[in-house]
Amino acid sequence: MTWKLTVGAYAAALSGWEDITPWVRNLTLRAQIPGGVQSIEFDIADGWVDSYRWAYDHIGCKFYVFDNAVNPPVAEGVLFESGISEDGNRVSVAGPWLAYCFSQVYNDAATWYSAGTTSAQIKDMLTTECPGINSDQSNIDETSTNNFPWQPVDNKYPGDYIPGLMAQSDAAYNEWLFWIQSAPMSGATPAEPIAWFKKASDVPGLYQCWREDMAAGGLNLIPSIRDLANDVQVVWTNSAGIRRQTPSGTDTASQDRYGLRERWDFELGRATGAAARQYRAVLKQRYKDPQQSANFTLNTWLYDQWGGKWPLWRMIADFPVKFTVNDLIPDSTVLGHTLDNRRTFMTLAAEYAYDSNTLTVTPDTENNRADAILARYRAMQ
Repeated sequence: MTWKLTVGAYAAALSGWEDITPWVRNLTLRAQIPGGVQSIEFDIADGWVDSYRWAYDHIGCKFYVFDNAVNPPVAEGVLFESGISEDGNRVSVAGPWLAYCFSQVYNDAATWYSAGTTSAQIKDMLTTECPGINSDQSNIDETSTNNFPWQPVDNKYPGDYIPGLMAQSDAAYNEWLFWIQSAPMSGATPAEPIAWFKKASDVPGLYQCWREDMAAGGLNLIPSIRDLANDVQVVWTNSAGIRRQTPSGTDTASQDRYGLRERWDFELGRATGAAARQYRAVLKQRYKDPQQSANFTLNTWLYDQWGGKWPLWRMIADFPVKFTVNDLIPDSTVLGHTLDNRRTFMTLAAEYAYDSNTLTVTPDTENNRADAILARYRAMQ
């Protein structure tokens, strides 16, 4: 069997399916947390006049990228814009996260409060303001995290609120991820994509590789204590509008090894004392060890946890996944697929270029996750 991708456009107004694979060049698929598939981009191999007519007629249509051997689709989205000119004909398709979570405003404070936990609030937003997403919410797990007095303000979109709800974690200080994944098709009929909300440790997909699967120069690891912190305080604002600061959260083992390294400027915003202390615990856990940034570029194959061989684009289809580089470090004590950010990582972002068959993976390493948490909380202000 020869692995290949095909691209199809779908719209009832255009009599269903249209196979556009023969005209697609430089196909690129991008995925990222939060959200999953972010974009499908490609060039149209046609004159700019005909390309413009085609693109104008297809604005708002759904597009799908298919694996010839596996259902569901690898990626899907809605055609948002096209850059058609004499210099090139580039089409940009927005994935479900951008297409459906940033279209309708959520401002139902009453339901938000009565829903209680962050998981219930995500479910309510998806139900009321994201009609393009499947009603199947069986993959949205319960955090048991009540985020009162957070309130939906300023008429924001669900996509503005969800990252902040992800960042509030749970009583065990787990990292939580939200993404949207294509659902299996029923024959030639596409299904609405399905939302997922799970602890990082419960993400079901896992792929592995060896260093020989990487492109030349495709490995970049930078461990550093530049951002290490083992004495952490969080600033927060109570319901009366008064700014407060938590006591220090310390890690003595880290202090014994690296010395006292304080960071007291973490801003949580409007919250409760309990939420601020929980956030402090998450940050202390993330910053107490050397921070490692990393990225990998693969140009051969992926292997599942049982050793099965898969084309590189399967990571986009199954995104996010755990990702193990088996021979990354010569440490016999590091075995299996535990999320240790030394040998096994969670994917934070991935980009696949079909024409060159290269997959660039940005792992979910300590430093960029902590920065992402801060950004998510600030988005809630």
